[in-house]
Amino acid sequence: MGPSSLLPVRHVPVGCKVVGKVLEARRVGVGSMGVARTLSNPPIVEVVCGFFFPPIAVTPLFVGKYWAEKKEKDFPRTDLQPAVFDRPSVVLGGGVSPLRSWLLSSDEDLVLQIQPDRFYLNWRRQGDGAYPHFEDRGEVTGVLSRSIAELSEFSAFTREHLGVAPQPRQLELTKVDFLERGKLWSDFAELRRLVPWLAASPVAGDSPEVALTMNGHRAGFRVAIALRTMVNPTDLSVALHIETRITGAVGTDPRTTFTSMNDVANDMFFDLLSEEARRRFGETT
Repeated sequence: MGPSSLLPVRHVPVGCKVVGKVLEARRVGVGSMGVARTLSNPPIVEVVCGFFFPPIAVTPLFVGKYWAEKKEKDFPRTDLQPAVFDRPSVVLGGGVSPLRSWLLSSDEDLVLQIQPDRFYLNWRRQGDGAYPHFEDRGEVTGVLSRSIAELSEFSAFTREHLGVAPQPRQLELTKVDFLERGKLWSDFAELRRLVPWLAASPVAGDSPEVALTMNGHRAGFRVAIALRTMVNPTDLSVALHIETRITGAVGTDPRTTFTSMNDVANDMFFDLLSEEARRRFGETT
């Protein structure tokens, strides 16, 4: 189970905030003809950059010290959650399960997740907040640069106090999109036109439950894409949740590898959508 699926499900509006006369843009893919494609009004709600490394002695107490000395201003709230594992784990002998520390920004659009062998930064859309983009845009720091900067600051702290710093061996990029009923589609027939993967479904009815997952490899990375319907408990609204996850070795350096991962994730998302959907989301080339 990944870091995004462990975060609380929130009701988030689809679309991007208007800044001046320019819509915040997000998805930039490269089509089969090598032409860059951009969505000016994408339904993105979350991006997660994860760094995996050999375990170091990072306990919740140590993260608390880091928070008190370095991060309380930017991340005023903290929490503890069970640690994330690649496969099921059992704690024997009545021991305490490993924990993952959360540091949350004041409006909770940014979350640092830290455990002995992983470091994540999540961006989550809150209200009508604008997506800062994956890469830097002018003076706006993108999710990628913020992730690398946060890990660098944490690494300096562990090096000073523990004599060792995280040495990432593997990276993971997750992107989550919500296609909300009533905003982007009115019935399942319309949803199937937007997402052709669903067109082959033999299920009849207006509100079938969707739960599809595909895993494989693309451009040298392990990739997974999952589609599932979700119900918001607050207002019972329904959305199609699309999660794209890319995992691979660090390679030359984290920035270069994450940039390549982002290209793959965006191309997979474009491939999932019909021409009608891409037009609704403001595709430009």
